[in-house]
Amino acid sequence: MEPFVGEIRIFGCNYAPIGWAFCNGAILPVQAYSTLSAVIGTRFGGDGTTTVGLPSMNGNAPIGRGQGPGLSPRNVGDKVGLSNVTLGLNEIPAHQHTFEGKANVATAANTASPAQSYVAEATGKELYTSVPKSGATEHIVLAPAGGTQPHNNMQPYLAMNFCIATEGIFPVRGDGGSPVEAYVGEIKMFAGDYAPMGWAFCDGKEMSISENETLYTLLGTTFGGNGQTTFMLPDLRGRLPIGLGQSPGQPNYTLGQRAGAETTTILSTQLPTHTHLTPESAGGKRIKYGNASASGDSGSPLGRHAAIVPGLKQYGKTASTNKTGAFTKGVTALAGATLPHENMQPSLAVSFIICLYGIFPSQF
Repeated sequence: MEPFVGEIRIFGCNYAPIGWAFCNGAILPVQAYSTLSAVIGTRFGGDGTTTVGLPSMNGNAPIGRGQGPGLSPRNVGDKVGLSNVTLGLNEIPAHQHTFEGKANVATAANTASPAQSYVAEATGKELYTSVPKSGATEHIVLAPAGGTQPHNNMQPYLAMNFCIATEGIFPVRGDGGSPVEAYVGEIKMFAGDYAPMGWAFCDGKEMSISENETLYTLLGTTFGGNGQTTFMLPDLRGRLPIGLGQSPGQPNYTLGQRAGAETTTILSTQLPTHTHLTPESAGGKRIKYGNASASGDSGSPLGRHAAIVPGLKQYGKTASTNKTGAFTKGVTALAGATLPHENMQPSLAVSFIICLYGIFPSQF
């Protein structure tokens, strides 16, 4: 079957056949490729006067032009997506960490600094107060965990050669008419922004069964329609096609099945197991404990601040045996905003067109 100029096909060989060129973003002279230039213009590069750019499918997946339901609009030539994504703070799920304080206490106070020390028991003196000193108390901040490294964002793929026809039949615009030697229901990628005569965009359009009986015989209601008077064309707007069936280690996909999203939200259960160290332990700034405005009125630290005990040191370098219940577990404040992050692998928008009239594809 002689191709349309600007038609894109996938080849399993490692060379481009005669009349075809690799879709590698090469810049070609308009003088030698005037027909191709007339079809694709400067959507993929070139100045349109002396040069024309080919689509670059190197490492890119093709997606359909247009705007599918719930998806972003895509024009022919748009490049979208990332092969690796680095999450920002707002894109990690909101989560908390349980932390524990030391349950040990010192038997004797010999320092006023809490660094590398234990709270000392002061006989006859209460060490905590419920009355804070304005501005003296600071939040305990945990040191960062993780390396802010990007994670892979590529769906399962198989590398093939994308080639574009530089010679062949000029794709005439218009509706109706029969394409040259094409199977009804055949889907092609096309670098132009219009559907040639006898073809239609794969845009989910509702079709009349009575006017397209052959195509309906092939597609049925796989892509929608009531099956009585209407059926739907495949909707590849903003989507890329994948092979049906099941590859090793992959889910099973059926004809017409839709899946995937442009963005995804990570759940706290999907975070890698990790811990946070306090800045002092991590070599950062020392934690500042809140001071009380008066002498202590409680022996419990729960919900209180360290009290000022005039003339009395409150910390000791040597710990006694564990004192049950001296400190309790706490929960950190929520971090993260659980916002969705980019989930599109590198993609290039091209036209997916389907043959409306032509040769019926016999099974045998």
